[in-house]
Amino acid sequence: MGIYSLGFLTISTYFQLFKEVTIEILSIIFMPLGWFGIWEGFSKIVDTAPMFIQEEILFNKLSKANYQFKHIEEDNVA
Repeated sequence: MGIYSLGFLTISTYFQLFKEVTIEILSIIFMPLGWFGIWEGFSKIVDTAPMFIQEEILFNKLSKANYQFKHIEEDNVA
């Protein structure tokens, strides 16, 4: 979302799609929104959720476990 808002602001400024005052007002709104969106996106890539860390620990333990499968015969009662 941050890339889109900064891209919109850049294109509208470069091609002068709006009046100068409108571009200034839009830049006040879209500039912080764009940078916040970019950095929040990066933090979601870098930071992992606690749930994923717990799942990784569980799957690591399950991968190291020894499994033994035993066949249990059922008595055929008719």
